[in-house]
Amino acid sequence: MPAKLASARLLAGGDARPGPEARQLAGGGGVRGAPMNGGSRKQEVSLRSEQLLQGPWRTPSTSSPMTSACLAWTAARPSACCYPQSASMPTTCHGLPGMEAWPCCCRPPLRPPTSMPCSAASSVRRTPTSCASMPWLRALPRRNIRRSWSTLQVSTPTWATTSPLVTPSLFPTCPRPRASVPLQEKLERVILGSKAAEQHPEEVRGLWQTCGELMFSLESRLRHLGLGKEGITTYFSGNCTMEDAKLAQDFLDSQNLSAYNTRLFKEVGQDGKPCYEVRLASVLSTEPILDSEMNSKLKSYEFQGSNFRVTRGDYAPILQKVVEHLEKAKAYAATSHQEQMLAQYIESFTHGSIEAHKKGSRFWIQDKGPIVESYIGFIESYRDPFGSRGEFEGFVAMVNKAMSAKFEWLVASAEQLLKELPWPPAFEKDKFLTPDFTSLDVLTFAGSGIPAGINIPNYDDLRQTEGFKNVSLGNVLAVAYATQREKLTFLEEEDKDLYIRWKGPSFDVQVGLHELLGHGSGKLFVQDEKGAFNFDQETVINPETGEQIQSWYRSGETWDSKFSTIASSYEECRAESVGLYLCLNPQVLGIFGFEGADAEDVVYVNWLNMVRAGLLALEFYTPEASSWRQAHMQARFVILRVLLEAGEGLVTVTPTTGSDGRPDAQVHLDRNKIRTVGKPALERFLRRLQVLKSTGDVAGGRALYEGYAAVTDAPPECFLSLRDTVLLRKEARKLIVQPNTRLKGSEVQLLEYEASAAGLIRSFSERFPEDGPELEEILTQLATADARFWKCPSETPSGQA
Repeated sequence: MPAKLASARLLAGGDARPGPEARQLAGGGGVRGAPMNGGSRKQEVSLRSEQLLQGPWRTPSTSSPMTSACLAWTAARPSACCYPQSASMPTTCHGLPGMEAWPCCCRPPLRPPTSMPCSAASSVRRTPTSCASMPWLRALPRRNIRRSWSTLQVSTPTWATTSPLVTPSLFPTCPRPRASVPLQEKLERVILGSKAAEQHPEEVRGLWQTCGELMFSLESRLRHLGLGKEGITTYFSGNCTMEDAKLAQDFLDSQNLSAYNTRLFKEVGQDGKPCYEVRLASVLSTEPILDSEMNSKLKSYEFQGSNFRVTRGDYAPILQKVVEHLEKAKAYAATSHQEQMLAQYIESFTHGSIEAHKKGSRFWIQDKGPIVESYIGFIESYRDPFGSRGEFEGFVAMVNKAMSAKFEWLVASAEQLLKELPWPPAFEKDKFLTPDFTSLDVLTFAGSGIPAGINIPNYDDLRQTEGFKNVSLGNVLAVAYATQREKLTFLEEEDKDLYIRWKGPSFDVQVGLHELLGHGSGKLFVQDEKGAFNFDQETVINPETGEQIQSWYRSGETWDSKFSTIASSYEECRAESVGLYLCLNPQVLGIFGFEGADAEDVVYVNWLNMVRAGLLALEFYTPEASSWRQAHMQARFVILRVLLEAGEGLVTVTPTTGSDGRPDAQVHLDRNKIRTVGKPALERFLRRLQVLKSTGDVAGGRALYEGYAAVTDAPPECFLSLRDTVLLRKEARKLIVQPNTRLKGSEVQLLEYEASAAGLIRSFSERFPEDGPELEEILTQLATADARFWKCPSETPSGQA
């Protein structure tokens, strides 16, 4: 039994003896619509799932094919999984595929997604009896044992279970403890004093020596996602810069290759010329396959004075596992659409073809109203510093029919509501393709976080011509609703009770509008490879300039490839703005059952929630790098800036002193001016966002968006100073404990866990009972193969990758 798995059992409060239940290699998933408040670490919440087993269908099992396919990828892409290449990831280990999602203590506990006092985990009260048998704990003063153990338990899982997709700024803002034993030494004693280390001393000590020192490094580069000296990522080799990323994107566009399933490795040849390897994730590597559309792409190219080589086979052993489970899942397909969808996913992951995944996504879109919903692939680009490469995620969920009925009514009204949006008809899709919109209860979500809502697929060409699906994740939203009055920050006292009562219902409205009419609206002006345009150049006028359209997307260009680093946040801002704008519509409020005073309260709390979220967003801004670490939070800060700019007292943010004598702040929203001042301001801003997106005006889009996203100390708000107050008052983030399932004979067993750090660790450690050790061995081998690319940012790898 690998030492890493034994450590997982030990931290969960059991012994470290070998056992099939002690194996796990899974993460959480990409998000659209991260919870507004960031959640609470002290309030771990278990997703109750009894209802998932009710009904005439067979519930997918964690041991069953489709769910296993979603989870088997787990940590296979280092920058595509749970808090990758963060401050806790040493430069010597950035080639470790999935190190960020190894079970529990195997990868030493990473720093929380956002910094917190090291003792903040003390709310976890249970101290497993097994910890008392550890020699290093007996050497500590008795009063420190419970705190040390609880701190370790809480810090271990946080990197894999929080809801927002946030680039972590971890221990660097966590002050070192004043205890006689430094935190780093305590952690070392936990790891080296465990039964796992006793049974596998060389392996455990080797892992600690690889990661230990750099986990606690305060070096600026190790604290952020970024390229070159600006941060850490394993989507690119350590010597790649933003200029390299731009050049690679131009190359990919020229060859009609998608970046979604690629990584980029840069080497310098003996002649001093840079050589780039574009490596596609696939089962196959060099094997020639007849009739594969990828064969012709796998070769060397000369492009703008640099050499490019397209290869495949990245993470082949892990993707082989995914493909095996997808093959098994085909036997349980309920419709021909599902069967063809799975066949295309298999083709995509086998050959490294995004085109095949698009074909599978078409069948997924056409599969209307399934009882069990699932999706899998390289989906969200939040964690790529350049904004083009997709994080692998997969989910399995069951439809909540009652809530889905409301969303169906919203879909039926969509074409009429689209006409209410503040841009000319020419900037809207030629035809609204009616999507599926369902409320789901998640059984499992594998990736780097759990979203509140999703609008997928993300392929622009499919969204424009084939449509999309909208998903609201009901049991995740229920967790997000949980708010205690005494922990509400930055609100006026008279707003707090109203906020608690209506936050959940208003967020249902916002998520529905955000996903369906936010992400689902707007047209991209495109010139295809034959030179034909999808708009009339003579008659379509830019409403911002009064002139004909001067820019557009050319063949091979996409929203992500053109707007790159701002694409995700810009689009989230547009979708959030659509939600705020349309929630003022009485027809929308009626669909969700709100009328009269209740409807007005829902509108007010929705806008108030956005304003408060804009202030809370400052937690996710890094002044040293002048960068944002979370797309949704940046979007909400931008909206706050727009509403503040509207003036007339619509929104104010006032520094105050709290009852504890420490700095505080209050946000005020004048509900009587939402329609008269707020709506016109949002209308102007939203129209500019859409026009710049439709026309592919990157320069104009960057100037607009980055201008509002700038965080300065300019009066009257002085946001940089307010950021210190936000950090002082910030809420801890929720941990979400996911259940597992087991197939026993013909019966599906649902395995749930207590809502605690120990329960979360058990959930992870029991997720892959069959092949955990094999997966760990594969990941270690993959890590070793690429480790040289991240040895030192100043070193330039040489030789062949």
